[in-house]
Amino acid sequence: MSAGGQLDLVVGNHDLDLAHPAVQDLFIARLGHPSRGSVAPNIRFHRWFLYLDNVVYAEHGHRYHDINAVPVPGDRDVPGIHAPSEVPLAAYLDSYLRAMRAGGPGRTLAGDLAGLTWSLVERTGHQDSSRPADTSRSKDSRLPIAADPGLDDEALVAIDALSAHLGGATAVRIGKTILGPPLRLVLPYAAAAGLLAVILRRTPFVRAAVAFASAAAVATLVRNRGRLWPPPRSTGYALEAAEDLRRTLESRGLGVPIFVLGHTHVPAFVDLHGHGTRATYLNTGSWSAPDRGGRGYPFVRVTRIDAGDPVAELLWWPAQETG
Repeated sequence: MSAGGQLDLVVGNHDLDLAHPAVQDLFIARLGHPSRGSVAPNIRFHRWFLYLDNVVYAEHGHRYHDINAVPVPGDRDVPGIHAPSEVPLAAYLDSYLRAMRAGGPGRTLAGDLAGLTWSLVERTGHQDSSRPADTSRSKDSRLPIAADPGLDDEALVAIDALSAHLGGATAVRIGKTILGPPLRLVLPYAAAAGLLAVILRRTPFVRAAVAFASAAAVATLVRNRGRLWPPPRSTGYALEAAEDLRRTLESRGLGVPIFVLGHTHVPAFVDLHGHGTRATYLNTGSWSAPDRGGRGYPFVRVTRIDAGDPVAELLWWPAQETG
């Protein structure tokens, strides 16, 4: 930035606090700049998305994932402090599953499960809980305030309506996530206990046999608890969101050729088929670990020479040697 470059930060579900000016000022200070004014032309925070006319639409992507969908951040409220309901449901789910994998104390597990259950019930009962209540074209709506220039209020409302919302299917999926792995693991022991109970029902060994099978099931659960709940990986919603965004923008004459999302932690480069101009969806993946294929760390580069068409590439930063 000191050399004149520009830094654009798009807020995601892990850094919702960046929507608050005080947090932005702290971030700028950590970059070595004494005040916002000294870098105002060079750094921009996007609470919702980055839109460059005829070039790119970029968004983190969490708003299209039902358990991470939250309203567009305001410019004053810190989620979880001033607006507790705007903490993603996935935060409660992740806390519970981490405690389960680590074998946390019963009190912690019960508290996390209670928080997860209450949040799910409360939000499932309000179909629009993942979106701000005020999506009207009024001056009080947070949508125009949070959005980049270039899109009118009707376009903003249409994009906001694409956000995922919680429902019965979410509750069923979470139930399967929590209960499915342990049930599949203990099912053979339960079947064995039932079979032994039938075979030995007229003998004095029946109780001991069933107790042994039950103890073996519990021991297996404890021994494998660290592998029972791997992080969920579902990526199809991001591609669907890119297709929906393309249709929404093109229908209003606001189309762009490049759509960039993240959140899934899975890099992607997909041509979007359909009417209108050629468009591409790219996902930036994650730098939490190098690519298993040895390619390094993924990132997206968008270039445009003079007035030519923008070109998007999915590239890889060489993995750094450690040790």
